[in-house]
Amino acid sequence: MEVEAAYYGAPPGWIGRRVQVQWDTFQVRLIDPKTGQLLREHLRQKRGWHRSQEEDRPPRTPLATNQLLTRASHAGANIGTLCQALHVRQGQVGVRRPGGAFPG
Repeated sequence: MEVEAAYYGAPPGWIGRRVQVQWDTFQVRLIDPKTGQLLREHLRQKRGWHRSQEEDRPPRTPLATNQLLTRASHAGANIGTLCQALHVRQGQVGVRRPGGAFPG
């Protein structure tokens, strides 16, 4: 879900489906349009940033991500530590972010 150029994750099974969205200065809420049930509530993010809940992220780290993390650690201890921290904190979003710290 995109709100003012920031992106928010939907729960599994809701990707590609219509949801109602409410937002204010602090939060973005995804709501089931049929039942009114709150699906997700996210803190607002800056333009270009992403937010998703940990339980919505894939349980396994993709092989390509592990390869990038290994390459980063070989590029230097500091860059490896930074990339690992980004991955732990932001998951796949940190890996995919344009201009991110992962060496290409």
